[in-house]
Amino acid sequence: MLLKNIFFILLINQSISYKFLNKYIPFCTNCIHFIEDKTNYPYDPIPGNDKNGKCKLFGTINPVTGNINYEYASICRKDKTNLCGINGKYFTNNTL
Repeated sequence: MLLKNIFFILLINQSISYKFLNKYIPFCTNCIHFIEDKTNYPYDPIPGNDKNGKCKLFGTINPVTGNINYEYASICRKDKTNLCGINGKYFTNNTL
């Protein structure tokens, strides 16, 4: 009986086809404009590229210090009118 149940589960798993709507969009982590999140403080959590990575194309310059505050990549991908958008309008592949 156990063998039949295992076979049935394997059969069902093979018949399921996953359909992702954004399967063919470019990933920010593969773009030359992507800035990986890095931390130097030993007690910070391990950086997650998907949460804290930034984009070199979009940011603001601090008028006092001249430092550039880059926009988070996740925000750039949400704004399709002014920024990169879900389709990655300004994506340039860095894996070539």
